[in-house]
Amino acid sequence: MPINRVDNSTEKEIGNIHVKVNSQNFLDFNLTLNVSAANKKVPTGTPTLSKTNLTYGDKLSGITLSGSMKDGEAEVTGTFTWKNPNEILTAGKHQAGWVFTPTNRADYIEVTGESEVTVAKATPSGTPSYTAITESAKTLEDAHLAVGTLQPEGFIQWVDADGKEINDSTEVKANTAYTWKFMPYDKNYTDLTGTITLWHKSSSGSSSGSVTPGTKTDTVKNPDGSTTKTETKADGSKTETTTASSGGGSTGTTVTKTDAKGNTTTEASAKLSDRDVKEAQEKGEAVTVPVKGIAAAKDANAATKIKIDVPNNANKTTIEIPVENVTSGTVAVIVHEDGTEELVKDSKPTEHGVQLELSGSTTVKIIDNSKTFDDTKDHWSRDEVNFVAARELFNGVGGNQFGVSQPMTRGMVNTVLARLADVDTTPGQGQAWYEVGTDWAKKNGISDGTNPTAPVTREQLATLLYRYAGSPSVSGTLHAADAASVSDYAEDALLWANQNGIVNGVGSNTIAPKDNAQRAQVAAMLARYLQNQ
Repeated sequence: MPINRVDNSTEKEIGNIHVKVNSQNFLDFNLTLNVSAANKKVPTGTPTLSKTNLTYGDKLSGITLSGSMKDGEAEVTGTFTWKNPNEILTAGKHQAGWVFTPTNRADYIEVTGESEVTVAKATPSGTPSYTAITESAKTLEDAHLAVGTLQPEGFIQWVDADGKEINDSTEVKANTAYTWKFMPYDKNYTDLTGTITLWHKSSSGSSSGSVTPGTKTDTVKNPDGSTTKTETKADGSKTETTTASSGGGSTGTTVTKTDAKGNTTTEASAKLSDRDVKEAQEKGEAVTVPVKGIAAAKDANAATKIKIDVPNNANKTTIEIPVENVTSGTVAVIVHEDGTEELVKDSKPTEHGVQLELSGSTTVKIIDNSKTFDDTKDHWSRDEVNFVAARELFNGVGGNQFGVSQPMTRGMVNTVLARLADVDTTPGQGQAWYEVGTDWAKKNGISDGTNPTAPVTREQLATLLYRYAGSPSVSGTLHAADAASVSDYAEDALLWANQNGIVNGVGSNTIAPKDNAQRAQVAAMLARYLQNQ
């Protein structure tokens, strides 16, 4: 018997439905069902943005939305999406609209909201054209400065140190750099400046229109304060060298070489100063590495190598490498002197790049190690699963499935934590797949090693992770309707996990300590733990 939905904003009793139940084995009986109208609940909260800054020309979809909403203290899972993901916003601050679609649409309504996004002006691309000067008594007008390949449309002129236009009748001096300024008509782009040495004259008195025969050199000061020097050879190959520095003395260089066939290689290096490291450590912040143009590569062999020197007198230092296309699957890789590579499992993506701990001189790559599974594409745990899978802490269950709703065993959790501790969990001959991880967990006081094939409960999972974290001291009370059902051994662990945002409720202000933990829940808890470190 269908009961149709009633569109009514008022919660009230609708009436009674009388049902007669017939059965072959029992006496017939009557049922009376009382039907009432109840409004769906409105979850509250906002999404977590992978970053809040875009550059003009980037689509809004370049910012990933993740997280969940709340019903009181209970978590409401679902999916955040942009209303207009393909929208390209103008430069400035915007309130961008999003939609939250709850997983449980029977009890919760779809919610809309806005988050602030800042769009920076884009930097024009290309280089100006000019005619080299090879003799005396020539003026700037003779250099025929033009827009060249600069984009978007705009105009260009010679300027002095204060940015004021220089008269074209100015005589060109030998071995002197002259500054040009390009001003786009589109106000979504920054102005661009650079220098050109129009007349190169050697000490012997000979002159040429370039530093090296057949080589054209341009220098541009970028809006962020860095400087890019471009050397273009007659065969079309070029070398772009971008140098940057911090206010505290750290320096960085990025060199991109493009051969005549268009093949590109990039290398970078940076030296962090004592001052920057000390100030960051005092503030509990990461030291930003002053390198530019680093993008996470899908192919590890094509990734940019970044040599980073941390002062010898500094202990392990948290550094942040700026990355252009960071996602939850972006991870750091250390390149050792013998050429072997090590994936840094506790490296974590931030709004502007990737953070990790380093000491001494280290070569690092940034790669996009994202793993996609068919059952996580529209699942609330998509980003968390990608985070842990990219760090090779979890594998799928086969058939391109992660197994989001499948139970997790105690042995699986032991193995995942062992991998996080850089233990090779490959079983030896005759060993079960879980033995190496479980033996390690037992030796390190994380697990008693019993029942490795039994499903792990939510409170057991919290306890294993709590012990892995060193059993930090906690204080306070677990505010959940079912807090009394938490086992004594798990009280501190669940309180710690809840206070640190690692474990959330499952609805109706309950934490469900005795429920079996699903693989998606375990992945999310581990991701939250690592991201909060």
